Amino acid sequence: MLPYGYEYYVNLLSVRKRTGIRVANQLRMEAGRDPGEIDVRNRLGREYHPRLVPIAFKGWKDQGKRNYMADEELVVSAVITAIMTGGTTTILTWDTDIFEQFIKLGEMLTAHYMCYRFGMVRHINPDGVPMKTMPIDTAGGTEHGFVGTTVDTIAISKRDADRLPPHKYIPVHCFCVLVGNTCDEPKVSIAAYCLEQEMAGLLFTKGQTNAKNTSYFLGKNIVGGTMMRGKTFAVAFALGEEKMVEYEGVTVSWFDLHHALKGDPPFVINAW
Repeated sequence: MLPYGYEYYVNLLSVRKRTGIRVANQLRMEAGRDPGEIDVRNRLGREYHPRLVPIAFKGWKDQGKRNYMADEELVVSAVITAIMTGGTTTILTWDTDIFEQFIKLGEMLTAHYMCYRFGMVRHINPDGVPMKTMPIDTAGGTEHGFVGTTVDTIAISKRDADRLPPHKYIPVHCFCVLVGNTCDEPKVSIAAYCLEQEMAGLLFTKGQTNAKNTSYFLGKNIVGGTMMRGKTFAVAFALGEEKMVEYEGVTVSWFDLHHALKGDPPFVINAW
């Protein structure tokens, strides 16, 4: 793996298109024949988020092509180049899949960066951020992303999460410009992220720790999510040994896989 997590993020984005291959294989096993386009599209539409369906369907159709990961490589290269160099990067495209993958990468990267920042605080000042050991609910065979039966957790306000260090940072900008419609009536959509050059620390950590968000806790990882406090959301962090799973030829974090496929936060704690 490259020292700044490039390979991991390319593979992570690619699970969204590999879902089409997985669904087609499931349909083939169920029916005993190769599925048609309508079969695959309908199953994807019933079981997956609307943002995922077009990418997964195209991923099934394009399997075996030499440039199968070209969209993901382009998006990850553009974002990582901005962070590592401090320069602005812009993707100009007519491909809606590239536009969507750019948005998803930004979502996951910023979520990982918050975990990275919390990990630094927890490492430097563990008494100031005490975590509570909680059992993991495994009743009824409930699937979860940690190895073992307990996990250390803490919930803080969104305001406190936003104020995690570093308190001074260098902004970097990434844009994806989607051009569509016709030459006579073009339409332009723009997605933009103001990231931080200090995210380079997260990228190096990803490359050095088998894709973890932190390097301070002897093989354990910090993942983030949300929980309800009354009528407001708090930001929750969990520290534990994380599961890595194989998905259609690539290995990714269990939490990242579900985030990529469902668009939801990595986990939600319903009670404290």
